[in-house]
Amino acid sequence: MRFSGLASGMDTESIVRDLMRVRRIPVDRMMQQKQVFQWQMDSYRDVNRKFGEFRNNIVDNMLLTSANLRAKTAVSSNDARVSATASASAGNVSYRITEVSKLATAASTFSSSAITTGSKLDTTKSIMSQRDSFANGIEWKEGIVERQSFKAVAGQMSFQLDPQKAANIKTDYTNDMVVKVNGKVFNVVDITGQGSDGLGPDQVGIDYSTGTLRFAQGMTSNADVSVTYFREDNTQTLPASVSAPRQNFQLANGSIDLQSLTLTVGDKEFTANGDQYKIVTNINELNENSVFVNVDTGAITFHSAQTQSVQANYKQMFATAGVTTHNATGPVQDKFVFEGRTTLNQMMNTMNNSPVGISMFYDPHTDSIAATRKVQGLYNKTGDQTEMSFEGSFFTQALKLDSRGSQGAQNATFIINGLETERNSNTFTLSGVTFTLKETFLATENAAPINISVNTNTDKIMDTIKDFVNRYNELIEMANGLMSENRQRSFQPLTDEQKEAMSEKEIEQWEEKAKSGLLRNDPLISNALTRLRSDVFSPVTTSGPFNQLAQIGITTSRDYMSGGKLEINEDRLRQAIERDPDGVANLFTADGEGSESQGIVRRMRDSLDHAMTTIAQRAGGSRGFNQSHQFTLGRNINSLDSRIDNMERRMKQIEDRYWKQFSAMESAMMRANQQAETMFAQLFSNQG
Repeated sequence: MRFSGLASGMDTESIVRDLMRVRRIPVDRMMQQKQVFQWQMDSYRDVNRKFGEFRNNIVDNMLLTSANLRAKTAVSSNDARVSATASASAGNVSYRITEVSKLATAASTFSSSAITTGSKLDTTKSIMSQRDSFANGIEWKEGIVERQSFKAVAGQMSFQLDPQKAANIKTDYTNDMVVKVNGKVFNVVDITGQGSDGLGPDQVGIDYSTGTLRFAQGMTSNADVSVTYFREDNTQTLPASVSAPRQNFQLANGSIDLQSLTLTVGDKEFTANGDQYKIVTNINELNENSVFVNVDTGAITFHSAQTQSVQANYKQMFATAGVTTHNATGPVQDKFVFEGRTTLNQMMNTMNNSPVGISMFYDPHTDSIAATRKVQGLYNKTGDQTEMSFEGSFFTQALKLDSRGSQGAQNATFIINGLETERNSNTFTLSGVTFTLKETFLATENAAPINISVNTNTDKIMDTIKDFVNRYNELIEMANGLMSENRQRSFQPLTDEQKEAMSEKEIEQWEEKAKSGLLRNDPLISNALTRLRSDVFSPVTTSGPFNQLAQIGITTSRDYMSGGKLEINEDRLRQAIERDPDGVANLFTADGEGSESQGIVRRMRDSLDHAMTTIAQRAGGSRGFNQSHQFTLGRNINSLDSRIDNMERRMKQIEDRYWKQFSAMESAMMRANQQAETMFAQLFSNQG
């Protein structure tokens, strides 16, 4: 705290502030210069962003690509029956489809009869809770379902199951184990006491003595390995004590086999068929000699709080199933383990997300499950040509999905240019032309043939080139505008003190003028524009008839004030495209060794990369120049910051010196005043 003018009556604070204002002029100038550097940095980075957007839109985002510059159009004489599209690789040809005798359809199957007796299934409730509703019942398996997953390292061939859980693994359920690597199912083989020699590429061995899985081949890095296996039973202690009595408990697993469940509390043993102490599944039957168990969730409720731990021994109920389908590369298999608490909706969602490619739903009207392949056509060329095969009693008995998996599956059969052929799908590609068959029609019924003509899509190619020219002109206008902008040097960046005396609108208007012309005649931008103009108008060595843009109707604007913008003679451009579309495309996309053989796109990409790197070296913000000491303006700002810090320390010392001097003056004046008062007091006292 400083108190000024106590003796002198002077406004010392204002005097010091005015003195320091003069002293701070060099600091304010450095602060203004720092602000100019920051504005320049922002302007450069904005230019780099515009260069980057142009590069990405023209090159990386495929505007000037061979596909767009060689665009084709396919026209069908009857689009309702056969439609077609053409890629850039298609030739200017014609096709004639005289007959479509069959359309490709997907394989489907459904339950052979109603799957329940009486009430229909509730798809939101557990399968186990509705097990008595199934007409054929469900062949449940008993044990404890365990699931483990691993993230493989490169070359890894073996994986260790949890030793405590694998100790009592059910060896008779080997065929039901599910082992997947990145979603692909491996067949499990018992190799207890043996090595992994002899395992096939689609097999995995399990050594029950050690709980180890072994593959014949090493894994790729980060491969996802998932394992589902089964233990005999589960013994679990549910803690309770006198100090912490409990009425509710939770088993680690759900889908409990009620007949296997035993709950022991002290000398009381509760079982499903107990005479004195009984397990009930209806909460209304709960009393002091019974315990309620939710077999779906494994939740346990006693009639009163227990002061002794509960010993639980139980097994789960689950069902196993599998599906095999076929695609162009062969059979695709998946295996599933459905715990009793699984709902029908969850089961069907699992199926619908499986790589076997099946869509499944339950129809309550017919009380049946319907399954349909997600792809059309026939793929299984062997045996009975069944497209979908279901394994496991849960699918084949409870859901009654039998071997009619190929029902309705057929390939599309048609005659094109006199050749009778077929495809798995109604949409297929020939020589760059994609056909879609929509209706059947027969030549024997005098149906009119469908003619498909493929030609150059002149309009799309023109639109592509016009889009490029417009974007190029916008870039040129932006860059030329920055370089020709007037520098208003009388408007310097405002100091904090100056801003305090102005409104926000006045500050905004002032800074708009202060930022003007910061990149006027900038050599970095000027060099970039020079290179781009050279890229556009330098001849391109090609084998076609065109080697310059002027030959296809693209020239520099006659208005010299436009700064090198491009103009298009649309008639000449259209004629050039119709004459030789490949020649026009080569002007932009040629990819030769030297600059003379490189098209405009390749040249521009290199020039923009060079310009953006050069600007980043000065202003940072991209291309690896992110730290302030890595680019020129950043180093300039760092230097100014250091000088400003030094000056601020000196200002603080000078200000402290001023205050000390004024404080000394005030002290001296106070002493003088005290002495004067003493003298006056003595004089007046003597007179008295």
